[in-house]
Amino acid sequence: NRVITNAVKTATDANFVGEWNILKNLYDICKREGGVKSLFRGNVAASYLWMGYSVVQFSVYGYSTEYLTWYFSSKTDAKK
Repeated sequence: NRVITNAVKTATDANFVGEWNILKNLYDICKREGGVKSLFRGNVAASYLWMGYSVVQFSVYGYSTEYLTWYFSSKTDAKK
């Protein structure tokens, strides 16, 4: 029981330190690179990239679904 308690306490302390480091790093980035806007630098370009990728993925999925449905239905019709 003592080992479990020590492990939980250590994990909790480590998580708190990790969260503190993240907040400290965010503060340092804001201070060094020009405010809160610096946290979102490149976000628009990444969003455009993500949208283009999604359009391609959904298009391929739609066409392949239609083709495979047609292909397997024609195979089933040929067996009858």
